[in-house]
Amino acid sequence: MSYLGSSAAPIPVAFAGQQGQAYNGGTNTFTLSRAVARTLDIDLIVNNVVQSPYDGSYTVSGNVVTTAETVSAGVGNVYVIFRDAPVGSFAPIDGSVTPAKLDRSYVPTAGGTMTGPLIAPGLRAAGTPALGFQASSWFIQQEDSIIARSYVCGPDASTYGQWSAYIAKSTGSPLEMIRLGQDGRVFVPQGQLAFPATQNPSSDANTLDDYEEGTWTPVATRVTTAPSVSYGRQVGTYIKIGRMVYANFEIQLTAIATNGAGYNAISGLPFPISSANAAWFDIGGGMKYNTAFSISDTVKLSGGGGQGANAVCFLPAGRSTSEVNENWQPGYVTATIVYQTTA
Repeated sequence: MSYLGSSAAPIPVAFAGQQGQAYNGGTNTFTLSRAVARTLDIDLIVNNVVQSPYDGSYTVSGNVVTTAETVSAGVGNVYVIFRDAPVGSFAPIDGSVTPAKLDRSYVPTAGGTMTGPLIAPGLRAAGTPALGFQASSWFIQQEDSIIARSYVCGPDASTYGQWSAYIAKSTGSPLEMIRLGQDGRVFVPQGQLAFPATQNPSSDANTLDDYEEGTWTPVATRVTTAPSVSYGRQVGTYIKIGRMVYANFEIQLTAIATNGAGYNAISGLPFPISSANAAWFDIGGGMKYNTAFSISDTVKLSGGGGQGANAVCFLPAGRSTSEVNENWQPGYVTATIVYQTTA
């Protein structure tokens, strides 16, 4: 048959199941392969003539069609076409379904099984993840790599449940970066947990919000007037875990130009001491080696003393209110400091 204008586009779907049924004439009742709800749900064709559903030519009750008159005898001269809905399943022709036609709200029913991604890589924009199901888990797939997977635990806990996150690599299998176990534990399979360079402090007493390693520069000073000194060595390192700071330092004084005045102190701590406003607040740690001032008593470290929150002073053992107040001299001071900072 020819067309005016362009040819009609083919319908990109192949229907499976009983969509029409032929009958032999010689009777006025015909049994359908399935029941329908209304007369309008079928087309009845007798001897190549479409019958009207409006003039009483036929009626439908369930799966039985009754014609007003007996149809003339014949082989296959009665034909029924179902109009209410396709029966069975249908398979789209390859490449005929676009992403816009997919129901993205679809969720498989309980007990259903689905394997592979819901949206094949060829049907979504490049780089767009797809959600899929496989065995007892669901996964998120980026191109050809699974970037997250969740294993579902059975209702009787006979199977384990966990959630894992992967990161895709340019080559090879994706790396499992984090895993949440059914026992409440968090696993870091790659063995490294990184905190941001700028801390996001938490007020929750049970939250770890920072870890940092670094260096600092210790400065030999005095509380009232700073001295002028020369260094042969001036190094400091620290580790910060939450609010706890573990700092080490070593200085070597090679020459003293001016003595300065006031309590001796080491300034430049990497983080402020949280209780520096409380005078004579003792901090943890201790002196390892000291030849840079002449006091003979055992020396411990003390925060406060007027030098500020980023410094420590020296307190002879047995004294509670009198910090070391002496001229610096060429020599070494090595110590470890443990204290709480403000955040």
